[in-house]
Amino acid sequence: MNFDFIDNNTGIAVGAQYSETTLRYKYYTVGKSYLLEEENNIKSISIPLFLKFGVFEENQYFFFIGGKYNINYEIKQTQTVNFNEEIKFRNLKKEEFKDNITIFIGVNIKMFNIEFDYTPNTYLNTDFFDINEINPYSNQRGGIFTLRTSFNFPFSRDFLKEIF
Repeated sequence: MNFDFIDNNTGIAVGAQYSETTLRYKYYTVGKSYLLEEENNIKSISIPLFLKFGVFEENQYFFFIGGKYNINYEIKQTQTVNFNEEIKFRNLKKEEFKDNITIFIGVNIKMFNIEFDYTPNTYLNTDFFDINEINPYSNQRGGIFTLRTSFNFPFSRDFLKEIF
């Protein structure tokens, strides 16, 4: 939902967003003899809130800055090691990951959106211990930067007539 201020060049917006994010990590042993590559595919529903500045009516060209709360509901993990051909796939349990926040800045041109995100904390639960009392995510750090592109579909009849 967009709330444009009287000047029609500034406003705020809140909404819902579905996203899939893939994060890749590489872990080396001491001496770099062995390598573990890990890929986490994260599915989340987010609630963004942002300020926007620009031209809203004619061409939907505006800059925005804000934050969003990410409700991460599924993470699929793939692990590959370089000393054999075994690949492990698994779904992480809910207690192994957590919800987080993201701060973002971006630009919207017509229906195309490009956004630079910063997630200050990790998606994985650094307080999680498995059945062997091992804390596998204790060294996971936050500070994740991502570049995101998307399409926005406005519901204004005037804008849709102009595009199509």
